[in-house]
Amino acid sequence: MLRIMITDNPIEQRWILQGRLVAPWIAELETSWKKRIRHEMRRCVVDLTEVTVIDKRGQKVLKAMRRAGAELVARGVYLRHLVDDINSEWKREVKSRPVPRAKNLRQLVGPAPSAGRRGRSR
Repeated sequence: MLRIMITDNPIEQRWILQGRLVAPWIAELETSWKKRIRHEMRRCVVDLTEVTVIDKRGQKVLKAMRRAGAELVARGVYLRHLVDDINSEWKREVKSRPVPRAKNLRQLVGPAPSAGRRGRSR
């Protein structure tokens, strides 16, 4: 069984997961995650400290949540190792994303200020 509790405060939204993150109950987590407000500006924390087991599909869901910006919190050797793997994979993805390049400096910084009026008084 999986229990999902969501707490809100002005700073963050915390998802507290308890129990087993395995196939029969993952669909509910996926549905809840997709329903959340997409343009949420608050920090999102997924608390896994009370999760006992995670299967492959559960790992995929956690990876998707991490890609969407959630911070994963875990305790214990197994869960901390899993979260470290997800975080390192996420960091590799972020580093490998191409950086948009401007064709010229003006695209980066915008147009130059008008030089005709600077420092001259008539």
